Parts: sequence; structure tokens; C-alpha cells
Amino acid sequence: MGPLNLLLLVFFMVVAGVPLSWTKFRGGHSVEWVGYWVDYSRFEAGISEARANWITKWIQRTLSDGAVLVRSLGEALGRFGFTAGALEHLRPFLGPLYAWQAAMPKGAFLQLPVMIKIILRYLLNQLQGGHYKVDCGTDSVEGDDDFRADAKAEGEDVAMGGWECRGGVPTHAARWWYVRLNRQDHPWVFEGGEPYRKIAALELIATLLSEVAFGKDRAGVTRMRLVGTTDNLGNQGAIRKLMTSSFPLCTALMELASRQAQSGTEMVLRWAPREQNVEADELSNGIFHRFRPELRVAIACDRTTLPVMHEMLDYGRDLYRNIQESKERRGLEVHALTGGNSSKRGRGLKETDPW
Repeated sequence: MGPLNLLLLVFFMVVAGVPLSWTKFRGGHSVEWVGYWVDYSRFEAGISEARANWITKWIQRTLSDGAVLVRSLGEALGRFGFTAGALEHLRPFLGPLYAWQAAMPKGAFLQLPVMIKIILRYLLNQLQGGHYKVDCGTDSVEGDDDFRADAKAEGEDVAMGGWECRGGVPTHAARWWYVRLNRQDHPWVFEGGEPYRKIAALELIATLLSEVAFGKDRAGVTRMRLVGTTDNLGNQGAIRKLMTSSFPLCTALMELASRQAQSGTEMVLRWAPREQNVEADELSNGIFHRFRPELRVAIACDRTTLPVMHEMLDYGRDLYRNIQESKERRGLEVHALTGGNSSKRGRGLKETDPW
């Protein structure tokens, strides 16, 4: 009935004399609309080939130069944001680009930081070879929780834990995991102040590890919706929007998006007050009396388990240190860097390289 209703709507608009631009009308099972591509026969959506080609060429040219005009990057980010409207798994990788672009002088021509290069290469790899469409289907509906997780950061005591509550299984019959982080293996947790300041990132990493431990595809299910519970309200919004420029939270979100794109899993995170997340809270505090030792899942927060996050952590610290320093030295140094011409603006991408 949907197509018929649309035809009737167009008919009545014509009868009513509504001015229509027929050159913009499209039909069929697959159609391009304002730069997006929709395929109803395959249940896919994405961006048009022309839009994808523009972005890949811009990234290739920028990586080849090894530097970028900050103002030009800002304009390109508008087009990247358009792309992420359909390809949501790319959205978390834009956070550091937005943060760096916003902190730098608009008229400056700067060398690309290593983390920015890595992100641009990742975006390029994702869009090359016709990978600019995604499957919109899901074989499972959102139901009860699949897992619950929590993290703790008090002084040198940093730990995480989670358990599989899928199907209402009681704790004594549930799989569970527990991980402690120390200064030697995870120095980023203890840098720049107390670990509790990074609790949002730690909570999201706990969600990630739960996805690794419990989120494998069920038999016959090609795309799965995984539902978890956390007592960090901010992470619920971060996963729903798949966007943050906060470090190191953005690195965990990149890992999550990358894993979802590869496995076809969709993560849904619900918030619950700490009083309703007692079991996971006890696990993060090293209290295991509710759980059986033989059901513990061996897992580690290392490069093998979370490769994207650890690579971004390595170079992200330098990038965000550079961003903070740039914010602090605004004024005379910024004036000198831009040659005193920050108010002058040349032609933008809209005029020089339209898409």
C-alpha cells in the first residue's frame, strides 16, 4: 500500500495545482535522493557513488600532501558529516577531526598529526571498493538485557566486570568476566590526573568487553541487536549518537563502531541506577560470590582484543595534548601563525571543488 499511497498523494498534489519539479522525481527499487542512495530490493542505504568518489579523492589528495588548510578541513567535515548520516559506523571517527579543526587557527596550513592520518586512512579504506552502502536489516528485535557491566576507578584500583543475563538466567548459571587494569600495562588510565576522571571511557570499555565475551552471532542470525545495561547515563547517549570528541572516550567508541561494522551487531545500551546494577557493581569490586568460577570467561583489555582502541590511544594522547596547547596559546601566537590574515578568506570548497 505504501507505493500506491505515494502515487495518490502526487495525483492530488497535481490536481491541486502544487508546482512540482518533475526533473527531481525518481522511481524504482533503488534511487538516489539528495546525495543518499536507497535500495529497497536489498534493504540497503548509503551515499551516492559520486559523493563517495569525492570524499575518497579529497582524502587521497590530503594524505598525499601530508598537510591541510584548517578552513578547508572544516568544509570537508561538513561533507563527512553528511556521509555519516547514512554510514553511522564512520561517525565516531569524526570526533577527533572536529576537535582538532576547532582548536586550530582557521587560516593555518598545518601538517597532519599521526592520529588524523590514521583516521583518514580508515575512512578511505571504508569507502573504497564500493563500500559506501550498509545493510539496514536486523534479524532480532530489542528485548530484555543480554548483559550488564560496570567499572570502578578509585586511586590505583581500576577494574571492570560484566555478566550475561540473556534470557533471565540467574547469576549462578551465568557467564561472567572480570579484568583489572594496572599502571604498567595501561598507563593512559593513570595519566593526566586520577583514573576516576576517565570513568566514562572505562564504563564503555566494560560494554565493549561484554560484547566480545557474549555478543557472538546466534545460530542463523546474520545481524543481531545486543542490549546492555550500564549505570553511566552519558554512555547511553554516546552509543545512541555514535559521536563524541572527548578523549579517551572517543577511542572506545571507534572500537565499538568498527566491531559493529564487521560483525553486523547493533549495540543498544540502557541506563539503570546503580541500585539496579548491583551484580555488575560487585564484579567490578572483585566480589564474586554470586557467580561460579567455572563459568568465568577469560578476557583481557589488550591490543589483541581491542586493536582499534589501543592504536587510537597511542596517537590520541599526542593529538589531544596538541589541541589543549593550542587552546592555551590563543592570542599573539595564533596571530603570528596565521600571518595576521585570519579574517581574510579565499574561495571555499563550494566554489573550488563542488560535489
